[in-house]
Amino acid sequence: MEQRKLSDILQIKYPIILGGMALVGTAELAAAVSEAGAFGQIGAGGLEIPEIKEEIARIRSLTSKPFGVNIPIGRRTDMESFIKLMKAEKVKAVSLGGGNPLPYIAPLKESGITVMAVVASSYHAVKVAEAGADIIIAEGFEAGGHNSPLELTTLTLLSSIVPRLSQPVVAAGGIVDGKGLAAALCLGAAGVQVGTRFMATKECCAHPRFKEALVKAKETDTVVFGRGLGHLLRVLNSGFVKKYLGAGEKELSQEQIIALRSGNRNKIAVFDGDLQEGFAYAGQNLAPIDRIITAAEVVESFMQEAKEAIKQAAGVVKE
Repeated sequence: MEQRKLSDILQIKYPIILGGMALVGTAELAAAVSEAGAFGQIGAGGLEIPEIKEEIARIRSLTSKPFGVNIPIGRRTDMESFIKLMKAEKVKAVSLGGGNPLPYIAPLKESGITVMAVVASSYHAVKVAEAGADIIIAEGFEAGGHNSPLELTTLTLLSSIVPRLSQPVVAAGGIVDGKGLAAALCLGAAGVQVGTRFMATKECCAHPRFKEALVKAKETDTVVFGRGLGHLLRVLNSGFVKKYLGAGEKELSQEQIIALRSGNRNKIAVFDGDLQEGFAYAGQNLAPIDRIITAAEVVESFMQEAKEAIKQAAGVVKE
């Protein structure tokens, strides 16, 4: 099916969206991504309504380019207030994930807001498309942070979802360079959503020790925990995670597990750089992250690598 270009819908130059990351998805990082010609997003996870409003004011002081706000539905009880704020602020786009987005698509679209819905199966992709979502973000199990118990990979999702929809499909999960962008485009995606690679940037507010851990990590250095609760998290392996996994979920009460997975433990790792007492979200594809650069350099390298990869692939299949 013919799809509208992502660049036309979001008014961007490059088909790259900053993932909606709690704690580190600040106005500064989102503005840097938007200024580079991609689409920045403020991560609203863990923020109260007044704090989100402050972030929006700050990003508007840093860039005149379009930006969005990501909201993890399942972690909020104030969705009505959130939608009211988005309408009042007239943000370009809102991405909805971590819960059922269906009740919120129409109210947002009524104010001319572009709605991006994060899905983890073709069934849910069709549902949100029918409800009017403008962009469908197909997030594979490789992604860092909260993941679907379906555990479907990005490649599998693109192959299943793209042929069924007329809306643009954005690939997310395990994409950290231009080769990943090229692969997604060849599979029919309209663009990519990138989280972890933007954490290893100069504009990201994360602690230097956490950024260095990302640079040093290899593809086997993330783990998934929380299967006992049916609520999965992909995180960077660390002393804390090893202690948690070593205890075994069967030996812990549900209350103990929830306490170990708290936002405070996340903050300890991300802001204090203490991976012995806290955990940090990270996508599975870490090996290509070899240095800390600016957000603009990330965007530039994505586009250059994608062009080279597509050119090389064209040569391979040339008749």
